[in-house]
Amino acid sequence: MILDHISGVLSKILDVVAKANGNILTINQSIPQEDFAMVSMSIDIVALNQNPDELIDIIKNLPGVRKIQIIK
Repeated sequence: MILDHISGVLSKILDVVAKANGNILTINQSIPQEDFAMVSMSIDIVALNQNPDELIDIIKNLPGVRKIQIIK
């Protein structure tokens, strides 16, 4: 993901994942440069209470999320 360097952006993403009953396994973040940061996240979706594509769409539309890419 590419996220704006704004307070609370990552927290909102984590809240969305938690509400969908996803389990965060790993988070790696680069040092923000030019007002954005690269973030990679592994999510266990076994107990997810919604379609994974819907979860991605919700995250894509959060303020501060510039780009999201799924690697399977």
